[in-house]
Amino acid sequence: MRKRLCLLLMAAVLLIAACEAPPTPLPVVIEPTTAATPTPPNQTIRYALAPNAVNSLIDRASIEPYAQLIALDAPPTADGLGAQYDLAVALGRYDGAQQSTVPYIASLVIRTDVPPLDNAEVQAIIRRAAVPAELIAGLDIPGVELLKDEPLGSLRADLASAGYPDGFDLTISSAFVPGIEAFAARLREAGITVEVVPMESTEAAVQLVAGSSAEGWIDLFRAPISYWIAPGVPLHLSANGFPLPPRAMP
Repeated sequence: MRKRLCLLLMAAVLLIAACEAPPTPLPVVIEPTTAATPTPPNQTIRYALAPNAVNSLIDRASIEPYAQLIALDAPPTADGLGAQYDLAVALGRYDGAQQSTVPYIASLVIRTDVPPLDNAEVQAIIRRAAVPAELIAGLDIPGVELLKDEPLGSLRADLASAGYPDGFDLTISSAFVPGIEAFAARLREAGITVEVVPMESTEAAVQLVAGSSAEGWIDLFRAPISYWIAPGVPLHLSANGFPLPPRAMP
């Protein structure tokens, strides 16, 4: 029976990793914060998400306990502040919105230390299967920048040439990256058996990234993070660029 490897798709990181020996976690970087006006204990911030941010909110676990998350049918506008929501977020650049100092970046990280991902030809095939335009297809992200563009070629034929005519097994764990099914479909077309499993945190991704190498990393796309915030609501941006509710501030 073929060994099943494990891939992880994550916002800000699209990680292809073999689930072998557990790597050492990366150190946690905590940014300095400015003092903020405390929020009354019973006050709940109404935190709205544009359609393109609903599945892309990296800090969801930190935000959810302190906010009422609202999924919108359209991008936020200044008119909704105070009436429908106190804070709103969307991927992309919008008139009237403020932009985060940190962009949303999706990157492909391949664990190059475990077969068959240690094979340069296999790495190239997987990189070509990650097509940024397909990952964000159907999402309206004004100002998105595609960072990778290369011809797909014949992935199945190239996989056979690399010594894997029957493919191999992969599990994709997805966290906060759109378009994972499009990526999985490309891999399946090449003859790779793919299982997609959702993730709910970034912790495993941080650990798996620690086992990657520089040659296995490639950025796929970058998008501004826009936000709208009601007067009087203190602002603090997480290390990932998303605004936090006052009570979620470190």
